[in-house]
Amino acid sequence: MLLALKHEWPKNSQEPDTFITDIRGFDVASTADGGASWTIKNVAVLPEGVGWTSSAQVFFLDAAHGWMNIESPVPHWGGEGVLLASTDGGHTWKEIVEVNGGGGYGAIRFTDLQNGWIAGGTDGKYLYSTHDGGRHWTEIQLPAPPEVLKLFKSGPAAAQYAPPVFKDSKSGVLCVTYFEPGAEAGEDFRTLTLFSTNDGGLTWHLESWVNLGEDRGVLAFTAADSQALAPKLSGHAALTLMKLRPGGKVTQTEATEASEMPSNAALESLAFSDTTHGWALSNGRLLSTADGGLTWKDKTPGRKKDACTLPSTTQMGTWWNSSPYFDYGVYVGGVNTRCASVTSSWVRTVTGSTQGWGLIPIWVGPQAPCLNWARSISTTGGAYAQGQAEADTATKGTKGAMEKLGLGSGSVIYYDIENYDPTATCNGSQTGSYVNSFLAGWVSEIHANGYIAGVYGNPAPASAWYAGGTGYGAVSPSPDDVWIPKYDNRITIWGLILTDAAWPRDQRMHQYLGNQSPSPKWGGVSLPTIDNDIEDADVVGGNGAKTYSFTYTTLPDFPGATNTTYPWGISNSGEIVGYYFDPATGFQHGYLYDYYGGTFTSFDCGNSTDTRAYGINSAGSIAGFYGDQNGVHGFLYQAGICSGFDYPGASSTYAWGINDDNQISGYYNDFVGGVHGFLYQPSNATPFTSFDYQGTTGTYAYGINGDAQIAGTTAEGISFLYAGGTFSNPPVACALGVNNNDQITTYQCSNDVFEHEGSYVTILYPGALQMNPINSSSDFIIALGAPRAKVALVGSYVAANGAFHGFLATSQ
Repeated sequence: MLLALKHEWPKNSQEPDTFITDIRGFDVASTADGGASWTIKNVAVLPEGVGWTSSAQVFFLDAAHGWMNIESPVPHWGGEGVLLASTDGGHTWKEIVEVNGGGGYGAIRFTDLQNGWIAGGTDGKYLYSTHDGGRHWTEIQLPAPPEVLKLFKSGPAAAQYAPPVFKDSKSGVLCVTYFEPGAEAGEDFRTLTLFSTNDGGLTWHLESWVNLGEDRGVLAFTAADSQALAPKLSGHAALTLMKLRPGGKVTQTEATEASEMPSNAALESLAFSDTTHGWALSNGRLLSTADGGLTWKDKTPGRKKDACTLPSTTQMGTWWNSSPYFDYGVYVGGVNTRCASVTSSWVRTVTGSTQGWGLIPIWVGPQAPCLNWARSISTTGGAYAQGQAEADTATKGTKGAMEKLGLGSGSVIYYDIENYDPTATCNGSQTGSYVNSFLAGWVSEIHANGYIAGVYGNPAPASAWYAGGTGYGAVSPSPDDVWIPKYDNRITIWGLILTDAAWPRDQRMHQYLGNQSPSPKWGGVSLPTIDNDIEDADVVGGNGAKTYSFTYTTLPDFPGATNTTYPWGISNSGEIVGYYFDPATGFQHGYLYDYYGGTFTSFDCGNSTDTRAYGINSAGSIAGFYGDQNGVHGFLYQAGICSGFDYPGASSTYAWGINDDNQISGYYNDFVGGVHGFLYQPSNATPFTSFDYQGTTGTYAYGINGDAQIAGTTAEGISFLYAGGTFSNPPVACALGVNNNDQITTYQCSNDVFEHEGSYVTILYPGALQMNPINSSSDFIIALGAPRAKVALVGSYVAANGAFHGFLATSQ
């Protein structure tokens, strides 16, 4: 068996969510042992100038001869294709010049080097045949037979084809599904119809048909030997294959429960070589059966372990103790879920007293219509009720999936709506109108059942949930929380394309990095696959407290600045910033130190004689302040350029912290002696927000995290966290820094302290005579080498001999 595995994009490709219009090459995986092992080889560069997208269908007749049908890019979505052929096992490809437009884009199959078939057009609605190796194609029309047509009220029925399967040059079978476009909810259904031929496909004869039930849109179905196979719709059972034979005989094979093929699995394609050996594609996983669909195994090339395998409670315990993470996402159900089912005993263990994980329950039900999903949102007026029904299945009483797991009322559950274009036309209306109606039903019923309603989805669809679109309004009632995947490696909940005004208060999660497979190791343990998120939204549980014990490392001095190097901030990638005193000039300069590379970079802002760096984010942008003849100014240093700024009307501006949205925190002095906190957002039309802790004489703001929480202290010594106009008081004095786990560094009673979940660890370099205040508090250091820390801090101390040094403190 040969399989097209992946594509390689040009070096100048844009972000993953933009259109890709040129494939440079791809990998071909081959197996000779049923998928137990694979040989993966890179294919040479494809012919120039065609301009292809990432969608392709591949068929190999034998180890040497193969065909690839590639969908044409925008603006030709909807069935146009380019056909290539290979005679050397996929090493090289040559375009077949098709006459009069060819067979379009779709699934392809050849019975020999000259005779082939394409189920082309949008969703396989046309069938084409060739008898000259693909140069000329002829459309084959098979209207619904009278026996099938009479089932539909309006008619004529529309068709969806799969390529026929031949056992010799003359004898073969063909599967077609028929459905009635625009049928009302409750009256929409599909039939699976089996035809046969004895003359190489010149004529086709009806053998049998079966009603598959509710119309699910695009369907994965196939033929093998003399039977047709298609998955049966079921809201709760494991995958069931319906098998239709000549004469109308129908049998069903229900898959046994297994992590490789969980309940409600969605199939994107299905193929059988005979009645027992078959393959299925389910959300990027290649699955194989050797017993006609009773059991399925994951045979995905290049994947060592199923991405959705649930970690054991032992693995979760190790990660709880060793990693910086506090919460874990679990799939709890839904007709389109593809992941291993969680159990109530697993939930009790990982959320119990010895671990303390928070859980993020995920429900993967019907998806946006007019896309390739096993179950889609209704386009015939039933979307709202459909959303309510999904909510009831998830949360209604003791029969709800959440209650069965011990996740009762008051818990949050997130509906996973995968990416779609809200403005795309589907059955005469914008796709967003159907999705918003569905989500309104979901949210309303989740609330009625006593739960908190969250929704997971990309930024553009989320904007439509918030504001609506042409001809339809926002989701109402609005989801309580949103979870936005945008793989930009920015550890912040802000700046996600979705306006910052939407879901602004403890209502956001951002999935900033996806599909780490296998994951990094914590405590020597790697999980199968993880996505990384920053959260400021509801989870279930999450009340556990971790333990921290710090190891100290002396940091080097800036060359020539012995005893005068002050580290103040550290990023998650191990970049350290601060300032040093140059004894030769008497000036102070900012510096960047690469801990893993061991290199220093010095910088100054303008004509400053005193530049001090205090904060650094994941992108390497640095915040601090500098002094010149005109006073003290804040700065943002990035890409080698230092940009100064002043709070309007301030006498001095001191910047201290910066997060991954380039939000900068600090304080400023006015001309009458007042001290005020500020939040500076350079990209905003009104970039500054000033704030004061009521009833105090000075508000000193310091560090900021990815949720835009700002740590600070008043002139009277009151510690605070400020976010979105609201102050809260952490259980510390003199708060200086706050990380993305809401853990605080503070200078308390002449001691440096790390506060976490209400507990305290004193930061004290062994043998130090004196400790200086620490401001930094990164969540973790990610690097190939040591240290891999769940918390990292930098600061400075005076040794017993009077020498001054910087230090790195890490907790494993």
